[in-house]
Formats: sequence, C-alpha cells, structure tokens
Amino acid sequence: ETPDRPTHHLKTLYGVGSAFPPASEFDLAVPTLPRPRFTERMDKPKTPRTASELRWAVHPLLDDPPAKTALLILTILGLSILVAIAFEAPAFGFLSAVLLTASMSRYFLPTRYALQESHILIAHVGARRTIPWSRIRRHTVAPDGVFLSPFASPHRLDPFRGCFLRFHDNRDEVIAYVQTRLSDAAP
Repeated sequence: ETPDRPTHHLKTLYGVGSAFPPASEFDLAVPTLPRPRFTERMDKPKTPRTASELRWAVHPLLDDPPAKTALLILTILGLSILVAIAFEAPAFGFLSAVLLTASMSRYFLPTRYALQESHILIAHVGARRTIPWSRIRRHTVAPDGVFLSPFASPHRLDPFRGCFLRFHDNRDEVIAYVQTRLSDAAP
C-alpha cells in the first residue's frame, strides 16, 4: 500500500458509483497485436497488383434486374410475416427476417475475388478465404462461374471443401487463368 492512495475499496479510490479508474490511471502502452496472415485490402478489384493477377468483384444486388431483387425482398418479408402469424410472436418473425437476409448475404453484399500466382483469395463481409492453387485438383465450368474442388473426381464433400468463383463480365479471362494455373500445378 502506498500512503498517498488508499487501496481498500474501489468506491473510496475512484469516487462513489465508479467501478473503473479514471482514464489518466490507465496504462496507455497498448501492446501491438500480431498482424493477420493476409492483410491486403481488396478495394480496387479491377486493378491487378502484378501482371499475373486477376481481380474482380461481384455484387448480384446491383447486377441483377430490379424485379428479381424486389421478388427476393418480398419473399423474405412474406415468409417472415407468415412465421410471425404462425407462432403468434413478432419476435420470431423478426428473427426469421434477419436469418433469411443473412443467408442471402452473397446476394445483398459484394464478394471480391483475387486470383494470384500462389493462391486464390475470396473476400466477403470481412471474412477472407485463401486457397493455395496446390490444393485444387479439378475445376467445373458453369454458366455463371467456375467451381474449384480439392478432389480429383466429384465428391460428396465438394460443397464444403470447394469454392465457386462467380463471373462478372470476365468469363473467358477467369477460365483461362484457372486452366493456366491448374496446368502449371499438374505433375
């Protein structure tokens, strides 16, 4: 105990009703946190950082016709109202609206893609997924994108382990890049 500061009680030490010390007594030396493994920002999806990089962003809410978006929003609202009526609880209706909207986040919010020499980067709502090209064994081209799988043949875990790269007016570029990287990685 120091004679200039009583330490027997928080209310005596910091004043009546205060549970925290004044800001002047906090240690201002904040330890630095380790940097995340991948800290690159993906603000400019169309500008590659190197010649062997392909970047783009997909935002279906802005790209699709307004009628499709309106139908989706009306469906979410209609289902939420039905849930609220069926359970006689507006809270369940609100919860279902939140969950349905969250499940459609790939439609409502943009997804950014970066194909680089060593890996694929997919960023969506603050989450980043990095997949090294060495893990990709197979690709399947679909009308709206290309599916990349770590399995050499179709597998029941494909939806959980693979990734889908949605096109955005760059179908030929993406397919050519994927085929080039996979042929380079082939033994």
